[in-house]
Amino acid sequence: MPYVGNDLVDLSFPENQKKGRDSRYLEKILTAPEMEAVHRAANADAALGALWASKEAAYKVLCKQIPGAAFVPRRWFVDRPEIIAAMLPGESAESRVHVSSQSIIFIRLSFSQDHVHCLASDEPDGLERAHWSIERLPKPGFDPSPFVRHRLISRVAAELNLPAEGFDIVRIRQKGELAPPVLLHNGVSSGVDITLSHDGRFAAFAYLGRLPEKAKE
Repeated sequence: MPYVGNDLVDLSFPENQKKGRDSRYLEKILTAPEMEAVHRAANADAALGALWASKEAAYKVLCKQIPGAAFVPRRWFVDRPEIIAAMLPGESAESRVHVSSQSIIFIRLSFSQDHVHCLASDEPDGLERAHWSIERLPKPGFDPSPFVRHRLISRVAAELNLPAEGFDIVRIRQKGELAPPVLLHNGVSSGVDITLSHDGRFAAFAYLGRLPEKAKE
């Protein structure tokens, strides 16, 4: 079964503004063609947000393939950065993130007036099969982590016609690092691959797969 990852960037969040014109910051996380695309973009912050979300979402997939994998965005490159950097609100685009000469992560970006979201998978079919949602937090300062976990569990439980109380999301430590979140059903792995993200006023989740038949009983 393919793995899924996702990431989003709130374009109005103060920490995400004006970074698109900060050359020193760009050099830390982008390749030369990506930097050029951001410099030429009409909205440099949105272009940077899209490229950053692409690499973050790809990393969430990579961590499932290779537990403990390092995040080295400056060494990874996104195909067609000039097209991604030119995206307008309401548009979407598909591309790939090359994390090594042997490993490619497929991505789908969606861009709105106030945020950019990236869905990622290690197989093209994963982008088609994944379910995902972007949620606005109820109010400023609301804790996004339990909120997005609750929203994902509610969605999966409703789809499977199962009580939400039987589900839980956990993260364990592997070699001192937190592993990707896992969706449990009645205390055991559900077989549904999940991914969570949040930034500023928004949270997002995606999931892929279904419960084994005996787990539904």
